[in-house]
Amino acid sequence: MLSLYMLRSNLEVNPDNVRAQEAYLSLSPQIKQSRPGIEVKEIIDKIKTISIGAYAPDFSIQDENGKQVKLSDFKGKNVVLFFWSPGCSHCKEEVPYLKQDYSRFKDKGLEIVGIAIESLEDKQEWLNAIRDYNMDWINVSELKLWQGDVTNLYSVKAVPYNLLIGSDGRVIAKELYRENRTRVLNEILGQQQPIKSK
Repeated sequence: MLSLYMLRSNLEVNPDNVRAQEAYLSLSPQIKQSRPGIEVKEIIDKIKTISIGAYAPDFSIQDENGKQVKLSDFKGKNVVLFFWSPGCSHCKEEVPYLKQDYSRFKDKGLEIVGIAIESLEDKQEWLNAIRDYNMDWINVSELKLWQGDVTNLYSVKAVPYNLLIGSDGRVIAKELYRENRTRVLNEILGQQQPIKSK
């Protein structure tokens, strides 16, 4: 039973830890069928839904103007889902690099969706950050802090966190930051012709 609690703690901090997932499989059937065992299995199953190569789960969420935005709205584009918080210094440090990527690749099929982990009470702080940092991509939030449906759907436990979703809707990569993300985007989009607006 102690192993279960250790595995759960590890997976919550590092969802992509394959060794932790493999360790769960080595537990006895009795332990797996316990309530904590079932909960760990649910965590692992959720992680697998967003593994590399899997189709990214669709969602619907409001932007800063109250307009409903769906991930499926961007079908045919490469999408960076950027989970962040206005009070997170590391998130803010990532913004200039995202702006460079967006400026370079948006005409070649890149969209960025910034998903803010924020509360309803601090909504203005989120809106101020969008303005102050000139975040001119899609900005959305459920304003439920860590209890948001999208946050749970993607098993986000810490920020910054990002996923790169390909034009076919499959997850290409996770946790690409700064130059590493630029390198991958250049491999995917660098040689493509600009997409003509209709």
